[in-house]
Amino acid sequence: MATLPGVELIEPEGTFLLWLDFCGLGLTADDLTAFLRNEAKWAFTRGPAFGEEGIGFARLNIACTRSRLDEALDQLEAAINK
Repeated sequence: MATLPGVELIEPEGTFLLWLDFCGLGLTADDLTAFLRNEAKWAFTRGPAFGEEGIGFARLNIACTRSRLDEALDQLEAAINK
């Protein structure tokens, strides 16, 4: 994730769901949702759905092919670098 400034991976503990910390992007919860949906074209679970401590986070389901995951990460990288 070194190519994604402002985004930190929360190390998973044996699951197909990843938590990503987007706090480094400095976006409000609503702006982060709009950014991920509109710019990165992501479907994800908003962190605030799990409580106030989830603000700035998103949960991503990675139960997909490696090529699909690579595509999603490329989309996120392009959106961040835009």
